[in-house]
Amino acid sequence: MLDNMNIKQLRELRDRVDVVIAKKEAEARMKLRERMAELAAEAGFDLSEIVGKVGKQKRARRQMRDTKTKIIYSGFGKYPKGFDIKRAVPL
Repeated sequence: MLDNMNIKQLRELRDRVDVVIAKKEAEARMKLRERMAELAAEAGFDLSEIVGKVGKQKRARRQMRDTKTKIIYSGFGKYPKGFDIKRAVPL
């Protein structure tokens, strides 16, 4: 199947795979955090007591690139003109 694809198709496939991987990683982190909180609660603790209190956290900066226009979004503020989030892949 991959041998029959041209370079453009392969790059588009890779970009789509990168997006799905990022989503799956985020989901897995959330599920793990929920599971850890449940285990801590069963033992009579709050999760913050186990992992420590976290001070002011930096906002996650998720840079993304539009695969068609090659425009890069910094991760903060409005999307740049011509940037389409549906075609975006993480950097």
